[in-house]
Amino acid sequence: MKLRTFRFIVLLLVVSFSLAKGQSLKSEHLYSSFGNSLSKLRAVEVLSDYEPVGWTGKNEFYQLSKDILGSGTEQDFKRMLHDRNPVVRAMGLLCLAQTDSDKHFLTLLSHTKNKEEVSLAHGCVVRRITVGEFAKWLLYSPYFLEPEGKKPSM
Repeated sequence: MKLRTFRFIVLLLVVSFSLAKGQSLKSEHLYSSFGNSLSKLRAVEVLSDYEPVGWTGKNEFYQLSKDILGSGTEQDFKRMLHDRNPVVRAMGLLCLAQTDSDKHFLTLLSHTKNKEEVSLAHGCVVRRITVGEFAKWLLYSPYFLEPEGKKPSM
């Protein structure tokens, strides 16, 4: 009996490690169209609008959103919603909202209960909000991070 339990635990550990390693390779392959943008996004700590944040002068989230929107597809953005990193999930929501907010209304609505927190720099204020609150803001105005809250002219 003890031998069976030991074998089961070893098998479970081997399978778990294999799945985790496969998922990390798979996720990088899924986002290959983004190039270096995804690794930069994973390092972002603050969701930012068009204005540089504080003394550091960084608005990385906003700048990366332009790169990712330009190189990604709706399927890429939907995959981002399942990422472990809440900033990556927020970017997926932003990209879907700015691609077609009417088409993705239900997807955005389904994420309004997400309780994981992120920092948001909007204007000169940095505050903690949930990913769900971010989704609600996007439902109200998909371009709230843009100057004057309007869709940028192409």
